[in-house]
Amino acid sequence: MINFNKLSHAAKLNGALSGKQLALVSVAAYAVTGRADKLKGALENALKAGLSVNEIREALSHQSAYIGFPRGLNGLIVFNNLIKEREAAGIKDEAGKDASPVAADSDFYELGEQTQKYIFGRDYSGTVLFDSPAVDYGLKAYLFGYLFSRDNLGFLEREIITVSTLAALDNVNMQLKSHLGGARNLGVTDEQFERIFKILSECIDETKVQNARDVLKSL
Repeated sequence: MINFNKLSHAAKLNGALSGKQLALVSVAAYAVTGRADKLKGALENALKAGLSVNEIREALSHQSAYIGFPRGLNGLIVFNNLIKEREAAGIKDEAGKDASPVAADSDFYELGEQTQKYIFGRDYSGTVLFDSPAVDYGLKAYLFGYLFSRDNLGFLEREIITVSTLAALDNVNMQLKSHLGGARNLGVTDEQFERIFKILSECIDETKVQNARDVLKSL
């Protein structure tokens, strides 16, 4: 579980974005488009960049909260098939660590509210998001509570996946703005955002990339 008293700036960016972090951008974008051939290439590049099997699997699992399970599962199927192909060819990829065990008495709803405050700098406790108890619980307990508590992928990596995903979708500027702000709170600079956008421009329509730039300017 996350100990926010000890987390401090360890979960925030200190320096340049790494090749591993940037490799997640094209993985996210191609998973959104559903182009299995392009996604396979992006996943191969992510492995070459040094991401472990479990880190990539975790990234795709996290993305499912934003693109839905059908498309998210398609991404995982492409990745699992790729790993089998590489194993058959004698390529041994690093498995990476599993997420740490979760305490049986964990309060993921409360943890989710703490995570939201840490990332976005706003206190959402005591509110029912969008006046929908089901959505409120799903966002706080499952997404920001349970998924973010899985420590085999960091907060910043999860936000990079999310920003790249939302940039590739249509008509989600409110959510894109929120997560661009969250990534900025975690230390991503405008120059580093531009690196992300340049990678995205190789994967999705340039109008969507320009839209993301425009949303960033509105922060």
